[in-house]
Amino acid sequence: MPMVPRLWRREVGTNVVLSKTLQQLADGTGCISLSDQPFSGATGVDAAVVNAFAKAMEGNDSLTSLQLDRNQLGDAAAVTLAAALQMNHSLKSLDLDFNKIGDFGMCGIAGALKVNDGLHQLEMHSNRVGSHGAERLSDALQVNSSLRTLSLHGNPIGNRGAFAIADALSVNCSLQILSLHSCCLSCPAASRMGWALETNTNSALRELSLGQNLIGNTGAGRIAQMLKSNSKLKELHLQSNNIGDVGALLIARALETNESLCELWLMDNSISKEGLHRFTNAVKKNTSLMRLSITAVVSCNEVIDEDYIGPSTVQRRVMRALTSSTSSWVLLAQNRWLRPSRNARHCSA
Repeated sequence: MPMVPRLWRREVGTNVVLSKTLQQLADGTGCISLSDQPFSGATGVDAAVVNAFAKAMEGNDSLTSLQLDRNQLGDAAAVTLAAALQMNHSLKSLDLDFNKIGDFGMCGIAGALKVNDGLHQLEMHSNRVGSHGAERLSDALQVNSSLRTLSLHGNPIGNRGAFAIADALSVNCSLQILSLHSCCLSCPAASRMGWALETNTNSALRELSLGQNLIGNTGAGRIAQMLKSNSKLKELHLQSNNIGDVGALLIARALETNESLCELWLMDNSISKEGLHRFTNAVKKNTSLMRLSITAVVSCNEVIDEDYIGPSTVQRRVMRALTSSTSSWVLLAQNRWLRPSRNARHCSA
């Protein structure tokens, strides 16, 4: 059995978890999970331990999935791991969620992505990346052709950072899933995203999450304009974005001609029953939409969960929601049945 080099064993000291992990790397283990602070020492993240792990990564050709979420790694550790990522070409998935990584750490990771040709998935949920880190990441995305999934969910990149990411989307042909959920974005960011996906006819992006931002009606209108010509996007998340009836109307009109979108999420916006009515023609004309999740604000907080909705019942269920005196959560489906929720409350047709 391959042995862990003595230097690495000395650096990890009495850290049992890391000792076992280094042995796993030496043994050729493909998937490793190190969540919840195994890198921590008495005064925080132990730099020697991180360095030992990074060295073990550099020459490893069997590791494909690495979970390092919730370790409070910070910027210095992220830069150390990024240096290892430049040498490692077997890793496909890297999870760095909840690690207090800011712009400096993101710059290191972006530098690695410029030369790394193996990583397919990068999760950076709820870190501290701002506009500068997003700009460096944009530079990397414009040359990287391997990354397929990128999550910046919960990072305060703002409109400036979103502009940079959009610029990358205008030329990138490999990224398929992008989450900018809760990233402090407003209307200009949504407009730039719409422009990028209109400009890049070779885009591979099929899932975009802009939920829990503040794009409003104007931003929704720009996204709607993009949907009229885009033929690649399959799933779009716009929940909790202060979108009202005007934005709903523009999106509904876009759905009448869009032939690719399968799922659209519009919950927790400011759409009224009249705004919901705008989707009746859209669901009749649209041939691709399988799921539309939308909350209509009426007069009370009761929620009706529609569980089984088939092609022949879409219009009837929408019209029932429009005549209901309650607030309605409507799940619309065409071309397939939705599986019922275990906790759903059934209601009569």
